[in-house]
Amino acid sequence: MTYSDATDLMSQAGLADIEADSAYSDVELPEDHRDWVVCFQNPHGGEEVRAPEDVRVLLSLTEPRTECPDAQYAELRPEPPPVPTPSIPDPIEEPEDEAEAPGSAYYENCDAVRAAGQAPLYRGEPGYRSGLDRDDDGIACET
Repeated sequence: MTYSDATDLMSQAGLADIEADSAYSDVELPEDHRDWVVCFQNPHGGEEVRAPEDVRVLLSLTEPRTECPDAQYAELRPEPPPVPTPSIPDPIEEPEDEAEAPGSAYYENCDAVRAAGQAPLYRGEPGYRSGLDRDDDGIACET
């Protein structure tokens, strides 16, 4: 039933204080809503009204050819769920001095470096670490 038809019937029953609202919380009711469809009403249809002049009627409406919501003030166009934010792994803790990064080689001591034929090791080379550089001059396992 349209708002216009409903207000005509209610006026005939002595109900004069009639208010209209959108049945959807995210749809605004235009000024001219005579052809909008009644989805909900309060007082409810069939409810006895003893003093119609003291009753305020609320009609919740939808646009023509729009389904009524299952519940009053539902959203017609609900916001899409939030897009999940990919989790960013914690940063890998870098050595204090990047030049001391062990690379792909590790030597327990300078004897191991010499046995591998890699002595001396220079800061920034694989296997260099400050623990092998006694005088901290950037050259480990000096002869």
